[in-house]
Amino acid sequence: MGVYSKKRNDNSTACYYRFQYNGHRYCEVGGTTKTKALRAKEKRRAEVVSGDSDFTKTRDITIEEFSEKFLQRREDHASHRRDVILVNSSCETILQNAT
Repeated sequence: MGVYSKKRNDNSTACYYRFQYNGHRYCEVGGTTKTKALRAKEKRRAEVVSGDSDFTKTRDITIEEFSEKFLQRREDHASHRRDVILVNSSCETILQNAT
């Protein structure tokens, strides 16, 4: 996995890096040039390998919490109404199958 650049909505360029270590994938912004991103990748990789990384496991979240946060973030979108219907339907299905 390597370094790649991506154009943002404001036409600026951001370079990202990816690598995998011990079953975990890391994908982060490395800077505005590929050289900066490559240096950031090597620095981050060294942190992860040495154990100095601040990587922590995410907490478990319920489907209801996830749905609420998702819909809050999508309030400004034109498809918000459809999203509400789909999320409610999905939650019902997931909760029925979980029991």
